[in-house]
Order: sequence, then C-alpha cells, then structure tokens
Amino acid sequence: MKILSIGYYDDFARFFLEIKKELLKKDTNISFKYLSLYFSGYLYFLIRLQNVSFFSFNVWLNKILHKNKYMKILSNNSIYKGIDLNNVIQYHLLFNKKEEINLKLQAISYINIIEKLLLDFKPDVLILSGDSRMSIEIFNMKAKELGIKTYYFEQGPFGTTILDTEGVNANASIRNIQIKNETSIEDMQEKISLFYNRERSEKFKRNPIYRGSDYLLQFIFSKIGLLPIDIKMEKEIKSTNKEYKSLARNIYNKDKKIFLLILQVPYDVNMVYHSPFYNNHFEIVKDVYKNLPSDTQLLVREHPLYKGKYENELYKFMYKNEIPLDESELYSSIDKADVVIVNNSTVGIEAISKLKPVVVLGNSYYDNNHICIKLNEKKNLNSVLNSAINFKTKEENVLLFLNYFFNTYLIDGHFRDDELIASKKIVKDILDDF
Repeated sequence: MKILSIGYYDDFARFFLEIKKELLKKDTNISFKYLSLYFSGYLYFLIRLQNVSFFSFNVWLNKILHKNKYMKILSNNSIYKGIDLNNVIQYHLLFNKKEEINLKLQAISYINIIEKLLLDFKPDVLILSGDSRMSIEIFNMKAKELGIKTYYFEQGPFGTTILDTEGVNANASIRNIQIKNETSIEDMQEKISLFYNRERSEKFKRNPIYRGSDYLLQFIFSKIGLLPIDIKMEKEIKSTNKEYKSLARNIYNKDKKIFLLILQVPYDVNMVYHSPFYNNHFEIVKDVYKNLPSDTQLLVREHPLYKGKYENELYKFMYKNEIPLDESELYSSIDKADVVIVNNSTVGIEAISKLKPVVVLGNSYYDNNHICIKLNEKKNLNSVLNSAINFKTKEENVLLFLNYFFNTYLIDGHFRDDELIASKKIVKDILDDF
C-alpha cells in the first residue's frame, strides 16, 4: 500500500510521523510519502532522517522556471486542466489581494506537479490536512479524477481529531447523516458523561526553533523572491486605540437577556468558504446589534488568538453603542448567556451541549434545526433572533447528536497532545477500508 499525506507546521509533521510509524508496525511494506507546505514541518521530518518534501517551495521554484510558459496559459484562460484558477486561489487572495497573478501561476504549477506526482507515485490513500487551501483543493480534485481514496484530517473540539472521507467543517459527512436512536436517554447520558470525563493527555511542548524557522525563512526568502506565495504568513496588527481599551470596562445589565456573540479568526476557512452572508466580523456585530429583540443586550467575545486584532470599525462601533467585550472564562460566559450566536465556530457545539439556544449564521457540520436555529436567509435575522429567546431544543435530540458525534464520529486524541493516541485509530480505520 502507498500512502501520500500533506501537512503544515512541525506539529502536523510530528503527528503524521506517528501515523507513519503506526502504519509500519502493521505492515513494513507500506510506502509513506509526506509533503510539508511550511519549512518547520519539512525540518521536523528531515532532522529525523525521514523522506520529506518542502512541497510549496518546490512548486514555487517550478513556477519561477516556467513563468513565461505559465503566463501564456493564463492569458488564454482562467481554467487549466479542468480546474478554475479563480476558485482555488480564493482563500489566499484574502491575504494577498495584489498577488492574483502570482497566485494563479502558483496554482498552475501545483496542478502540473500534483498531477505528475499522483501518476508517478500512484498512492492508494491520500490524507489531506483540511479541504480548502489551494494545494489541498487541487490534490482533492486530481485525486477524484484518478479514483484515489481520500481522507480529510482536521482537529476536532474537546481535544479530538476528525478524519472524514467527504470533507471537514461544513463539508463533513456528519452534516447529512440521519442519526437513528438505538439506545435509551440514560445510556446516551452515561456515554456522553464518560466522554467529557475521560482522561486527556497534556499538550506537547513545541520546540520554538521550528516555528521560528518559518518566520526566519519568510523574512529571508521574501527579500529574494523565493517565498511561496501560498504560505506567506499574515501580519497581525493589534489594536491600540482608546475605543478598544475601554470596551472591557463596559458593563452588561444583569436584568436584560444576554445574547452572546462569539467571534472567530477572520481568515479562517469557515469565514471564507462557509459563510454565505458575512465576510467580516464588523458586519456580523453591526447586523446582530441592529436586529436584537427589544429589552435584550449584546455581549461580544473575541477569539483567544485574535484579541484586539479585528477591524477598527468593529471596535469603534462597539464603543459608540456601548457593547461590552466579554473577558470571562468561556463556559462561564455560555452559562450566563440566554442565547449564543456563532457564525460557524466550534463554540456552537459546546453551547449546544449545554442546551443553550444557539443561532448559527453560517454553514457548519452541526447546523441541524433539531439542535439549533439556522439562519437560512439574511433578511430573516430579526425573526431568527426573536425566536431564539423562546427556543427550547429537545434534550433527546441534543443527546442523540452528541452521542453519535462524540462516540462514533470523533477520534479521541488531538494532534498537539503529548501522547498521540489518535494515530492508532486513524491507522486502524484506513487499513480496515482496504
């Protein structure tokens, strides 16, 4: 059996190397090829004398060598070998709006190299990290053409892993599964409780040298034109204006019902591909605030990795309208909220698990009307928010979904755990399919 996998940073490389070791324990004849988009992942494998490719860099060099040829291809059509270049660069264009041509040239280079790699290596299995980046999308399309079995890897909530043959996020297979009730409520409650209370590994302490190598390489390679356009890292700018600094001092009214709005990382693939109504958080905050039911209040919570880094317009709007910024512990905030609003953050499933009314603005694997309230048309936001106040989901429906989600769909263990237990289940699932 031949297995081809692709990942990002050193923590991905560590996880995929463990998968490789598990596979070789089962069958020493298995051939495992790993591709890394970032230098830290390449370095992790290389130091351990493992076969690895700094894939995005190889593709970028190929783009440089064949630039004139690829420019001619681009001048004639935006579709190359059946792939719409406008579609596959969509995610990356958000970070590099002035680099559309270079992104399309890189996409052409990916198409040629991926096609040749799949035809030469002839993998039986392809493991993709996510399903939305340029290289991943092209791999996905070409693998489908060739009938290659594909698995999509993604980190899951509650310290778990997702491995799905259809996709991740809103593309996940669980979104369309009709879950049958095959056990009692008491049994489901017990299984869900065991899941919550299971022993979990401590997080692995990453060596900062690996992540530092990505920044060093970006600094050096960007100066000499050798940095692959699709791995150029976003510059984060933290807000220092007076409006932001004062938001945490705004006080919410305990006598009014609280609508807790959860923000997520702005350029997450969920905002790019699975958000039909909103492409930025300022518009979300503004629309939700203007459509709140009377005698209620809005409380906004930032993503922990993006505090102070959202649009200045968002903070100015919150300041002007005296909207408080939530800084409490997450579960404490969910508990005190009367309604939780998400675009498609995984916090939604956590709030649903607490039987909170949850309004989902975008598309997600859990946007099931039996367990939450889904916004299907933007013009209905006011009526959806009003209905959320009195929304009561059946506990049985939530238990049914959570029991299947926790104990059938999710794989226990996270790729950043110190003890990588998820790799054993992943290898078993792959080998059982063949």
